[in-house]
Formats: sequence, structure tokens, C-alpha cells
Amino acid sequence: MTENLIAELLRHSKAIAKLRVLDNSRPDFICYDGLSICWENCIFPSRNAIYVNEPLLSPLALQVCVSKAAEYIRNKDYPGLLYLCEEYHQAIPDDICREILIREGFELQGKLIGMSAIISLSQFQSDLELVRLRFERAQGSSVLKDFAAIYSLAYDKELEKGRASMPGKQFWNDTTFAYVGYLDGQPVSTAAGIKNENCLYLTYVATHPDFQRQGFAREAILHTLKQSYEASSVDHTVLYSTSDGFQLYKRLGYQPVAVFNVYLLENSST
Repeated sequence: MTENLIAELLRHSKAIAKLRVLDNSRPDFICYDGLSICWENCIFPSRNAIYVNEPLLSPLALQVCVSKAAEYIRNKDYPGLLYLCEEYHQAIPDDICREILIREGFELQGKLIGMSAIISLSQFQSDLELVRLRFERAQGSSVLKDFAAIYSLAYDKELEKGRASMPGKQFWNDTTFAYVGYLDGQPVSTAAGIKNENCLYLTYVATHPDFQRQGFAREAILHTLKQSYEASSVDHTVLYSTSDGFQLYKRLGYQPVAVFNVYLLENSST
């Protein structure tokens, strides 16, 4: 069961990664030897991704897999990220796993927790009635600028780099339910849900640093889930959480599926 949920998470991740790079004329979408590559070849590592697709049952299998990933990245112009599910290498002792990844030049950048839920909005009806924010869909240029600004500030990105890292126009289509929440006219919080197959992928959850820990992210998430459900009738939703957001998502009904380690290759092109 867990392996099926992991495969589902990866399938949706790759679909959304492809959607993000549709405006690029030369992205790589490749699957081979247990790897899936969604590589825009841009300066932002998060837009250049390699996913390990299947369980690795021996140190040799891990060695071959990460060696191929490293070889691919070294031949590209810009750095990217390798996503490796901990469940997929549980047959290999942790110290051996670390040794292989370090030897190939991969540095751990962080951990993401894949989560899944069937959302029943009726249980949050009182929350939805007490929303303090006024929401606008992120489609027009001014709202998209606010969306990018909040995301940049929340994650300590330079404003111009944060705006440049946003997906192109084709991303913000009718199946992307992205919103900015405003408090007295000031943009405060964001969230986006992207419909893929019969699932909603929740992402871009962010709150302006001056307004954090006041429940605005919860409001943005619930508004996004409500709007997307009313438009699509999809109640199954997945996301990736950092440790900071984990408890918020748990309170909203999400359950952890697996932990994904995120690696950056040392001395890759910049």
C-alpha cells in the first residue's frame, strides 16, 4: 500500500514539474534505468529535477542509480536536485547509503515529507465562515506579482529571483487554482492547487513574514481546497511538506506517506 502511495506522489510530482516548464522550448523529459528526469536547464535548481522511480535493493543498485544521475547533471549547464525516497533504499544500511551518495558528490539539502488526504470540507465549515482574508485568483499580472512576492519573502529569496523562478504563463491555466489572500489590501498569504488526473497537488503555500503564525496559511489552504473542489469535485489531495509545515497539514487531515531526501551535486555548473 505504501509503495503505491509513493508511486502516486512521484507521478503527480513529475506531472507538475512538466507543467512548470511548458514555456521552455527545450526541457528534458526522460525516463531510463529507474530515473525520471524533468529538467528545464535553467538557473533554478528546483526546476531541474531527477527522481528515483523504484526501490533500490542493494548498495550496487544505489551506486549505479546515483552515478547515472551525477553523470547526467555534470553534463548540464545548471545544477539540479535529486529526489530519493527513504523507503526506496530501506534495504541498504544508512551509513552505506550516505557513503555512496557522498562519494558520488551529492550533498543533502533537506527533507520533504510526502503527504496525502481525502479532504472533507464540511468539517472545516466554521473555519471557512470566519476567514479574515479576501482572496483573488492568481491569473492577472498584478496578482501574480503579489503571489511571487509573498513566496519570495516567505522563503528568503531575492524578490527578482523569486519572480523569475515562477512558472510561465501555461502553468496558470484553468486547472491551476492559485490564490493570494489580502488583509486590508495588503497581500499576506498564498496557496495553489493543481489538478492532475483525479488528484489535487497542493503547493506554493506561503505567508508574508510579518503575518506568520496567525493562521493565514490555513485560511489560504482551505480557500484553495474549497475553490478547487467546487470546480472539479476532486477531494483527493497530495503535497510535500517541510518539517515546519508538517503539523499544520496534519491538523487539516493530511497523513504522511514517505520522506524524500533532496540532494544537490557538489561543484555542478552554476
